[in-house]
Amino acid sequence: MNDSHRSSGMVDRPADQSWRNTIVRVKHSARGAFTSAVEAVFPQVCQFCGTPDVADGDPLCAACVAAVQGQMNEPYCPRCGQTLPP
Repeated sequence: MNDSHRSSGMVDRPADQSWRNTIVRVKHSARGAFTSAVEAVFPQVCQFCGTPDVADGDPLCAACVAAVQGQMNEPYCPRCGQTLPP
């Protein structure tokens, strides 16, 4: 440190943590606002039935997931994919 810093009481220190916290909060707020705006224009809906009852980020609603999983357990034709009778 030079003499002018010593006489004025200034101390060299790392970047202020509160400044970083403020930047992080602004970033998260902006991301949340952007996500809300996109969802207002393009609401999340089930890709099969079109209901708006989907979990965050999931392409299908719970009812369609259950239906697809139920059909996967049934025997099917490996060539055409049709469900075979029991």
